[in-house]
Amino acid sequence: MKISKFIVILFSFVAVFYTIRFVHRSSSMQKDNSVLIVGTSYDYPPYTFMESGTSNIVGFDIDLIHQVAARMGKTVSIVGMPFSSLVFSLFSGDIDVIASAMSPTERRKKAVLFSESYLTGDPLVIVSKASQNAFNSVQDLKDKQVVVNTGFVADTYISKQEGMSSKNVVRLATPAAALMALRSGSVDGWVTAQSSAQAFLQKVTEADQYKITPLLGTGDDYGFVVAKHNEKLAAHINQAIDSIRADGTLDGLKEKWKIS
Repeated sequence: MKISKFIVILFSFVAVFYTIRFVHRSSSMQKDNSVLIVGTSYDYPPYTFMESGTSNIVGFDIDLIHQVAARMGKTVSIVGMPFSSLVFSLFSGDIDVIASAMSPTERRKKAVLFSESYLTGDPLVIVSKASQNAFNSVQDLKDKQVVVNTGFVADTYISKQEGMSSKNVVRLATPAAALMALRSGSVDGWVTAQSSAQAFLQKVTEADQYKITPLLGTGDDYGFVVAKHNEKLAAHINQAIDSIRADGTLDGLKEKWKIS
């Protein structure tokens, strides 16, 4: 009986705490409706990453969300965090939108609302050392050590492949860590999006020591993400994306960030 009363009191306290927090956040957001608070993971070039030697977060997604916000009459406040924290921050109301090359998987669409895709058909690839035998398909990866990034589409894809298990799939938090694992020889291949692999290899001096093999039948789409109830914001973002695509701004950003 004492335990039951304690639990009731505890849950009552938690409920009051989050109610006050929600009200406080809501009133704070209403005070400055001209700012779009954007969450991003800053570790996924060319879409979002930390500019070398600075604390500035830059990339294709960052440029694009600034364009979107400007056409909505808003400014942008960028909040960097791990990729795994983005959706939770959206749920809590700490951010308004996610701009981090997120793909609209069926599982994610049950929990959040995606804008229309601003990029489509970015294929998954196998990155491996040029000195080893070529991996021509995902079947060639069976019984090999493969690294993917936790929560990314490549993780979902590899996890569904027959013959892949926790024994031969290594999950790391960032693409930089995945490339390091491949470089050290602790894994045989890295499965990731083609655009990300190309961006990382452009930054390393030994890029010619790696090869990239596209996985046929794969392709990522990317969109911005808002809370499930925020249909109005999603509609405004979609209108802005349509405008950016129509006037050639989107193509200009793709050229700037070398995205095909």
